[in-house]
Amino acid sequence: MSPTTRTAAPPLGISAIARRLGMSRQRAHKLAERDDFPAPLHELDTGRVWRETDVERWVKRNPHYDHSDGLKRCPTCGQVTA
Repeated sequence: MSPTTRTAAPPLGISAIARRLGMSRQRAHKLAERDDFPAPLHELDTGRVWRETDVERWVKRNPHYDHSDGLKRCPTCGQVTA
């Protein structure tokens, strides 16, 4: 592989999305059902998978769903709450 060749990131399953967001798989499944969540890249026999870039773009638009830092956030504005 040449130094300028990039490899695509592997697609994310629901478990990887849950780990990335710091939440349970069940909660990640509920988020994936939202109309504004990215469409899956593929539906495999083992479940749906998403492009990492699509999920990261969604997280940037919806920071209040990113609990990976362990802090509680306001569901409306995303600010850290006590």
